[in-house]
Amino acid sequence: IIQTWEGDFRSALNSFELATDSRVCDAGTAVSLLRTGMSHFALDDFDTALSCFRKALELNPKDNATRAKVLNNVGVAQYQRKYFMEALKAFTDALEIQRIWLDGPLRREPIVFDASVTLSNIAKIYLHQHEYEPAFQAYEEALLLQTTAFRKDHVIVLSTLSNLAYAKAMGGDFGRAIQIYKGVSRAQQTRWGPECREAAETAGLLATLYLKMGNEKDALECLRTLVKWQRQNFDQNNPSLESTRAALRKIEESSTADKVWV
Repeated sequence: IIQTWEGDFRSALNSFELATDSRVCDAGTAVSLLRTGMSHFALDDFDTALSCFRKALELNPKDNATRAKVLNNVGVAQYQRKYFMEALKAFTDALEIQRIWLDGPLRREPIVFDASVTLSNIAKIYLHQHEYEPAFQAYEEALLLQTTAFRKDHVIVLSTLSNLAYAKAMGGDFGRAIQIYKGVSRAQQTRWGPECREAAETAGLLATLYLKMGNEKDALECLRTLVKWQRQNFDQNNPSLESTRAALRKIEESSTADKVWV
């Protein structure tokens, strides 16, 4: 596990495989197979990862939190393999188990976290299929869950809010997307400061949406916020900085050209 945290996935894989080989077939073996599969996944070996996850499912037939986690991982592996319908089924099966635990007398943070991750993964499938309203609804349910256990400025909550805005933007509802992103930006600045990276990235997203709505004034303001952060944190020849500068110049030149001089 420590090797995984350190990013040494090859060594972690060897350790987990040794642990699996030394065990009898029990719940502990299922956990080792889960971790082995996650190491293969980190090494982009999605087929082998999926095989490990399926073996873990066979050793863990009960509808418990571990089985739900393995099913979610099956879904993620299938998503990477571009088997989207199989991925959706795995995510749905995981969520059915997680709902049992959510409806129990205690709603612990890990259960809420896992269920909201599964819901977000379901939303990604819908986004891939261009079904934006179901995607929004899945993200919205994930957000409602998260706010029962986490603060409103928690990283996972802000991430889901950004995903909600993205789903609305992809569906063409730019006004609602802007409204959500502006709330995200305020929360980011409150938590990490007015010149944080997160708020700068959100400013870039807002600029894109303002331009789609023909609002060059607000787009300029957002791009200036973004380019200011990039100048402070990037090398002057960074491609992202150059791209933002070019977009800024284009809008400024367009605004100047529209003026009528007497």
